[in-house]
Amino acid sequence: MSSLAIQFIPSHEGYLWFYMAPFEGGLAEQVLGPTSQTHSIMEVKLMRHASGGARCQMERVAIEAKINRLDFLHDCDFQLGKQYRVFILVEDGNNRHDGTLKTMDFHYQGEMTLKSAISFSMPVPSSDMWRVIPVSHVPSNWVIHRLRFYSDIKCTKEVAVFPYAYSDPFASTLREDEPLPNGAAFSDPGPLPRATRILSAGREAELEGWTSGKPCAPGGCHIGFSFNYPFNHAGSEQRSLVQVGCAEVQQSDVEGEFAEALELQYFQQGVGYVSYRKEIELRGGMARLPDKNGTINLHTPTT
Repeated sequence: MSSLAIQFIPSHEGYLWFYMAPFEGGLAEQVLGPTSQTHSIMEVKLMRHASGGARCQMERVAIEAKINRLDFLHDCDFQLGKQYRVFILVEDGNNRHDGTLKTMDFHYQGEMTLKSAISFSMPVPSSDMWRVIPVSHVPSNWVIHRLRFYSDIKCTKEVAVFPYAYSDPFASTLREDEPLPNGAAFSDPGPLPRATRILSAGREAELEGWTSGKPCAPGGCHIGFSFNYPFNHAGSEQRSLVQVGCAEVQQSDVEGEFAEALELQYFQQGVGYVSYRKEIELRGGMARLPDKNGTINLHTPTT
């Protein structure tokens, strides 16, 4: 076997880098070493330690948005039993080294067919604090009727969220038939009791919903959930880390009460909030972050 193919639908136009490097001699590990994200992206763009010749490398190939692509690497000279890492980078034309980077590791054990292809999926991060923010201006006030988190990128495996009541943070009045709270809602503006209701698992969408009560600049408001609060928190040594691959957000569909772009973020200790998934061109109502199983943002700390 000397060829490798990828098939995907880019979410935006830009450029593609696609190549592979062998693990033998530690070469594949050297591309994404203990350096900054920007440095790592530049190493990928330079095709560092690439296998094969020019036909086994795709460097800054122009791509169009929303069009299914099938790209091949040829003459890669795979060696039976050896391990390789595939690098796939999609970036816009601004050259800010901040595109979507995907890596896949595999052992070559002979020819693979379409039925045995490696699925395209990003690793799902873990954190104890997850939140959603508007990344477009909300002119009146931001209204959220329902917010759900899922552990997979297809929004099929719901994460159990049972917030503590603000009036009873230690659940001293909890009934025997009620689930044990596993964290607390938080919001800005807030905290507000309605933030708890829209996050509670098993509840229908709240008619009134949570509202910011004011216009929101991009990144100026947020709503989220902190797992295991008040016993653990983002600064503690013992943290309950939960994987979230997708969020489902039901905004108001009234003009001026929804964001046209939303972003899912997670808290990383020592770094702050990190941008994870983003959706644009929203018109209110239900939205999923992401809407499709495709490219997503490179995990980037917010400023």
